[in-house]
Amino acid sequence: SKGLVMKRLIFFILLLFFNFIAFAQDVQVGLEPKIPTAGERFDLIFQLRITGNQPPKITFRHPGLQLLGKRSGGVSLNTTIINGKVTTSKELTLAYTFISNTSGVFAITDILIEVDGKKLNYSPFEIEVLKERKEASGYFLIAVPSKTKIFLGEGIDVNYYIYHQPS
Repeated sequence: SKGLVMKRLIFFILLLFFNFIAFAQDVQVGLEPKIPTAGERFDLIFQLRITGNQPPKITFRHPGLQLLGKRSGGVSLNTTIINGKVTTSKELTLAYTFISNTSGVFAITDILIEVDGKKLNYSPFEIEVLKERKEASGYFLIAVPSKTKIFLGEGIDVNYYIYHQPS
């Protein structure tokens, strides 16, 4: 169990380091959901800030993961004028949908992003795929009705309370 905790700690430290590097290069990468389960679709999302007109080309290796498709998540334009110089940048999102029928840790490697003739090698990272969804331990829900005796067709209010006990 200590080995698993240590692996997760190292994974999160690398993830934080990875996000810092990505931010410095105007590229951010994320997962949705953050920790997928076997048999569940998940998205690898690239958010890029570019200044050219050419669409970016992203290539990578994903052994053990099945790529189901790619889609564009939208484009945002930003134009600035500084000392008479006009600069237009785009923020765009590209999502790659994957699935894994087995659990484990899978690496995304050889990430290359090409924009306007420039090539950016991106650091490899790992995706942990769980065998089954972890239960939210320490959480419980209470429903409190405004009345306990009602007549047919009469409305009541129900308040829901979510409680959490830290472990």
